[in-house]
Amino acid sequence: MKLDGASILVTGASSGIGAELAPLLAERGATVGVVARRRERLAAVLERCGGRARGARLWVADLGEPGPPDRVVREAWLAFGHLDCVVANAAIPCRVPVQRLTAERVAKVMDVDFFAPVRMALGILPRIAPPRLGAARLRGEPRRTARPSPTRPRTTRRSTPSAASRRRHTWTSPAPDSK
Repeated sequence: MKLDGASILVTGASSGIGAELAPLLAERGATVGVVARRRERLAAVLERCGGRARGARLWVADLGEPGPPDRVVREAWLAFGHLDCVVANAAIPCRVPVQRLTAERVAKVMDVDFFAPVRMALGILPRIAPPRLGAARLRGEPRRTARPSPTRPRTTRRSTPSAASRRRHTWTSPAPDSK
C-alpha cells in the first residue's frame, strides 16, 4: 500500500502497537487519525505524528459502546475526505481462568474486539466498494435466487442498493476518488 498521501485511522492508538504504528505511518507520509479512550495519551501520540500541521487528528471514544464506532468513522471520512485504511487495533485482552469468565466480560470484549471493527467497516464499505460489486449474504439469511443448475443457463442480475441503504450512508462529503 502506498502510504504517501494515504488517510489512515488507527484505533487503540493511545498505547502499545497503535501508539507506535501511528507515528511510523505519519513519518512515511500518511495522514493519520488516532482513536482511543485516553485523551492525554492520544495527544502525545498525535504530537509524535507531526501534530495538526500534517492533518493528523484525534478522536476520544470508547469503541465498546454502540455509537462511537459509527461516529468516529463518519467524522474521519469527513475530516480526511476519504479513508484508505482503518487499523482496528483497539482490543481488550481477556486471559482469565474459565471459572471467573462471565457473560458480561465476554460481551465487553466482543463489543471492542469484534463489533466495533465490523461497525466501522460497515460505515465505509458502501463508500469504497465498486458500484457493481453486488450484495453480501450473511449465513442464515434465506436465499433469494436459485442455485445454478447444469441444465439451466446461468443468468446474471444487477443489484441496486435499497432506499434505506442509500439513506443510511448519505454523508456530506466529496465522493471517493475512483482511482
